[in-house]
Amino acid sequence: MKRTPPRLRESAVGLPLISQTLRIIEGPHGENEKNVTQRHKPRPAANNSQELSTNSHYLDILEMLNNIQIQLSEQKNKNYEIRIQLKQLQEKNHHLFHRHVRSLNIYIKECNTR
Repeated sequence: MKRTPPRLRESAVGLPLISQTLRIIEGPHGENEKNVTQRHKPRPAANNSQELSTNSHYLDILEMLNNIQIQLSEQKNKNYEIRIQLKQLQEKNHHLFHRHVRSLNIYIKECNTR
């Protein structure tokens, strides 16, 4: 199974928190990135620990969802391989059945001609 890359739980010194970065990226319609960046000032330190905890929780959820998506993709590949094998077995069974029927018909004809 693929591993997800390690994640940062705290923002680097001087960089905005993840939620602020998302607000900067998303931004309101019609505003450019510079105006949006200037409008968002860092919150007081009292809220940062709670926000870091919330962001950490969201990152954990995203990692879980990513792992589920990887597992589903792997399962889809396995299911595809199983369907291919099933189709091959059905075709083989079909050919064996018809070969057996032909052999049986030949045997019946031989018995009738004796």
